[in-house]
Amino acid sequence: MEEVFPYWQDPGLLFSLAMVMVFGCATFLMWRFPPRQINPLYGYRTRRAALSEAHWQLAQKYSGKLLGYLCLSFFLYPLLRSFWSCPAYLGLSLVLAQLVFAPLWLYWQTEKKLAQLE
Repeated sequence: MEEVFPYWQDPGLLFSLAMVMVFGCATFLMWRFPPRQINPLYGYRTRRAALSEAHWQLAQKYSGKLLGYLCLSFFLYPLLRSFWSCPAYLGLSLVLAQLVFAPLWLYWQTEKKLAQLE
């Protein structure tokens, strides 16, 4: 039989809320203290973002905005979980899949936006 945890002990829920805090902190840093110059340590760093100062500024601003959307998207599982009782492995799998695909989506969208500058 599949184990269904109470709402406050669901590992998917706890992991999702932890990701909200992590992505929330990263979003705050990107919005409040965006990297001003091209650097190898902080910010959205890809070869295309470092092509010019205009590319760099657009990449930082746009990826910070998308990071905020990703932070909000991690609230989807807690909302879903409040209406639907699901097995623990399914909830955790949904959140982990979101964690894997969210940065890929951010990369794809930002690179697509940067390609419009060229």
